[in-house]
Amino acid sequence: MYKNKLNLYKDYLKDYRLILLYSGYYDEEFLLDFVIPSNFFYITNLDIPNLILMYDLLDNNINIFLDNKNSDWIDYNEYYDKIYNIFSNNIKIQNYNDFNKIIKKYKNKKIATLKETLFPKFINLNDNIIDYNILDKICNNKRITKSFKEINEIYKAVKLTTTSFKFIFSNISKFSYPYQIINFFKFICGNYGQLKMAYKPICTSGSDNSILHSNNYTKKLQNNQLILLDIGCKFNNYCSDITRTFPINGRFNKSQREIYNIVLEANIYCINNSKINTIWNELSNKCFIIIYEGLLKLDIVKKVSDLYKKIDLGKLFMKHSLGHNIGIDVHDVCSILVLKENMVITIEPGIYFSDEQCLNKNVNKSVWKKYKNIGGIRIEDVILINKYKTINLSLNLPKKIEEIEKLLLI
Repeated sequence: MYKNKLNLYKDYLKDYRLILLYSGYYDEEFLLDFVIPSNFFYITNLDIPNLILMYDLLDNNINIFLDNKNSDWIDYNEYYDKIYNIFSNNIKIQNYNDFNKIIKKYKNKKIATLKETLFPKFINLNDNIIDYNILDKICNNKRITKSFKEINEIYKAVKLTTTSFKFIFSNISKFSYPYQIINFFKFICGNYGQLKMAYKPICTSGSDNSILHSNNYTKKLQNNQLILLDIGCKFNNYCSDITRTFPINGRFNKSQREIYNIVLEANIYCINNSKINTIWNELSNKCFIIIYEGLLKLDIVKKVSDLYKKIDLGKLFMKHSLGHNIGIDVHDVCSILVLKENMVITIEPGIYFSDEQCLNKNVNKSVWKKYKNIGGIRIEDVILINKYKTINLSLNLPKKIEEIEKLLLI
């Protein structure tokens, strides 16, 4: 039961009497969706809005308070089932009205809660000592690596995302606009019972692929362009995040193939070399060098001898980091410094063409112009840093040119 997980915080909170958590305010009549605070979910495994959890660290008692005055409008039985499933029938579920009576017995006691928590106005904590930082620090440190259960949830999200991608590939001829692709992806996920997206999808084509976070879904797709689709669903509040770049007409042309294969080489190299104790900055620099060397072979950039200039030229064409942690948040807690066992991360190299590159004296402008209309190419996978070998959780989704073309022509 989840009560045991709450007990894990005792060693960090010896000077505290209570853990007090609030899931956040939500009015389903006025707000489209409820987003559970990440660390609240990490601690409780509950995604119920308007819920207060009080855990007595000394007595091991858990009280949960719900605003159940609107039982005609909200199915509280569903909430009760979730709570009892996690904490057993021994837990006490009460109405909001009971909260202030119970909190009085903790006068002048230290209470740990989450950073920037905005408790409901009726809560009176004036007689308590509130720490808004310690729980986040504990959670963020623990969330760097993932438990078996968390890895399994991420894998399920990744698996559904790859399945939806394949449906998109096999129906590519039916789409004229990016919004149709995104809606189709949501439709597939919905048919498998998953309605939550991990983040706002990115779906661009042609020169717009150089805009890293474009949300313009209304530009008509052109026959000779590449689509860059960066998308992922959630499973039990855990995220997936996958990117594929593919031709609208089903076939990569020569210049598209050349740039794509450089990105693919970087993607495969970085996945194969993502191991326990790998220094992230060193792996990132190797990615930039691979991109530089690939562009050099195409004569897009000039030869430079200095290692750091090679890296800088790679960075000039890859405008973002190599990847990030993934979990409850798509960009999960903490920047990656050194890879550790049971980390789940993304690997997402890319090459993008933008006008400012021509200001660099080491870019061959005449050759650069031949590739400009590609816009950008990114390939992103979700990987698990395992004790024995790196596991690509999105391996089931093809990324080699011939494999993608085969799916697009089904």
